[in-house]
Amino acid sequence: MKMIVSNSPDQAWDKWLKELNGNVYHSVSWAETQSVGNRSPFYFLWLDSLNQILAIAVGIQRQSSIPLLGRFSKHLEFGTYPANRENSDCSNQNIIQQIHEYAIQNGFSSLEIQSYYASMRDSDLKLEAFESSDRLEFLIDLTLTDEQLTKNLSTNHRRKLNKAKKVDLKHRIGRDLEAMRVLRSLQVISRDRRIDRGEEIATAEDSYFEEFGKAYFKRNLGEVHYLTHNGNAVSAAFISIYNKKAYYVFGGSNDDGFAMNAPVLLFMNIFSHCRELGCLEFNMGGLPANSVDKSTQSHGLYRFKSGFGGLEIPCFSFTDNNLQPGRDFLFKLARKILPGR
Repeated sequence: MKMIVSNSPDQAWDKWLKELNGNVYHSVSWAETQSVGNRSPFYFLWLDSLNQILAIAVGIQRQSSIPLLGRFSKHLEFGTYPANRENSDCSNQNIIQQIHEYAIQNGFSSLEIQSYYASMRDSDLKLEAFESSDRLEFLIDLTLTDEQLTKNLSTNHRRKLNKAKKVDLKHRIGRDLEAMRVLRSLQVISRDRRIDRGEEIATAEDSYFEEFGKAYFKRNLGEVHYLTHNGNAVSAAFISIYNKKAYYVFGGSNDDGFAMNAPVLLFMNIFSHCRELGCLEFNMGGLPANSVDKSTQSHGLYRFKSGFGGLEIPCFSFTDNNLQPGRDFLFKLARKILPGR
């Protein structure tokens, strides 16, 4: 197995991505959305013994903005596992170990391999060098009809759907900053509600979401779906669509939206829309694996996502924050002395 790394994609990249059944996190378009500030994409590909394409991946290099020291503080991130023709534990383990060795040899301080839309199921992948975090994702089969999807709903979701249909809720789709701001306002409400319940939620500035939206809209990678009541948005979701696969990125609802059971109706409408666009599956996104425990703060989100009756997929994200232990000690010491971040 031979690994090749480049800061620009091969002309055949999109062709390989489709052959390997990759997702948006393997695409050149997504890589371009990440090329901002101190971030830059790198394209990884693996050849088998016959020099045939075995796997591809997109890694994002993130550097410190501190002058001079930035070259010594580099981080390598992957949104998901490589798209691998074999997709076996053994092959994936060899590929990830090669990535790990590359990161060490090229002076990276840390390596993170996320599992967004990871295609491995019931995996026994073992990576001793990494700290792992267990996640769950929920995959909806869009080859099913609306009637079949409704039958797959939990009893509680089916009841909410029937109630929501009796309310005058209008489905809107936006691919501009105005739609992004609508979503952001509802996402903040949902975030604050979860924080009030005691959940630890990462936060970001409004500008981040606007830049995120502009980058996705420009490359036709995403769209905002929302429901309105009397002209006011009550529930919204940002959806990424690529290679006949749709992925829920983030969203939110206000109190009126929950009272009207809008979120369930919103996603049922989104499923129909994505099917019309030719999507074969819809990924509800992930959450920590321990969310299945009723005592966790995120269990309500687990009930919501699992309530659509999709396939529950265990995922594993991997991190090594100690690739250069001696050098990083000196760097941390320098950060305390020098200005900047």
